[in-house]
Amino acid sequence: MDVCQDVTVSELDCGTKEWVPMSPWSRRREENPELAGTTLAEDVRRPRSDRVVLKKGVAIGPAQIGLLREVYSTLPNAKVKVKKGRAAASLMNIWTHEPNENLLGRHLGDPVIEESTGEVVFDRDTHIGVETREQILEVLARSSETDPMVPVRSVLKCDAP
Repeated sequence: MDVCQDVTVSELDCGTKEWVPMSPWSRRREENPELAGTTLAEDVRRPRSDRVVLKKGVAIGPAQIGLLREVYSTLPNAKVKVKKGRAAASLMNIWTHEPNENLLGRHLGDPVIEESTGEVVFDRDTHIGVETREQILEVLARSSETDPMVPVRSVLKCDAP
């Protein structure tokens, strides 16, 4: 295993097409307070076993939020289908997050694509500033992926001679 510190890449572009995945959110997260008082619009199943842990029609209170926290503890973008009053059922995030500050100042290693339309929202090499990061977070929050990552360029993947 090689370990290095204080490496300086002095080329403007080191030529790599590779990237590393980075979480869009900080590790700190809390239960979504908007879940309380809603009703499940479909069964909630454990991700790996597919066993039903909460049945459709159950009102979500503190006990149900605790169970959702246990079932989806490792899935930062997990969603459940809920109804509130007479409104149509919709997907609601289980967690709320703070954005990952470490994304700022980096460049995308691959395009960010809107899952529902296939539209490229940001091209590869786009600089990630505050506004860009917020838009990326919005795109990923709408994603069906339960643990989406942001593809970022890194000196760890450089092809520089």
